[in-house]
Amino acid sequence: MFHESSKYLLHYPGLNTAATKVASHNAVLLNKHLNVAPSLGDVPHDGELSPIHGLYDAGMLLHAGTYAIRHGFGGIVACFNGDDLGCDVKAVERILQAYQPGFEIATPMMHMGQRSVLEELGARRDDVKFVSCMIDFECGWCGKCKRNRRVHSEL
Repeated sequence: MFHESSKYLLHYPGLNTAATKVASHNAVLLNKHLNVAPSLGDVPHDGELSPIHGLYDAGMLLHAGTYAIRHGFGGIVACFNGDDLGCDVKAVERILQAYQPGFEIATPMMHMGQRSVLEELGARRDDVKFVSCMIDFECGWCGKCKRNRRVHSEL
């Protein structure tokens, strides 16, 4: 699930400070550098809930690509899955290729649905953690917690 060629993890903090703590834990565990990006505003950054959040995904993807180009990288890995509304990854890739020909945005989980991602994360035998709540670890009432409850009940 994790792209082996990646050297850095770029985390975008939103309202959920627990997600930043989890990203820090995973970076140490995976022996990766963690960069916490400047906040793009105090909104939940998740494209699978509504089109406005898909717009935020596009902004994060463009920012991550620009960051990668500034630091001499030839591409980035985006962790969108098949259930994310997300954004037009190829369109953002074309914008970035105007500045760095050959720049690539890999989306290794795009063929997987949210359910498959949760199953694979649950089956991991290491200490990699994840949090998908928009507010805290599991608030229970945000859109993602409600959706995840439905997914978990089907597992």
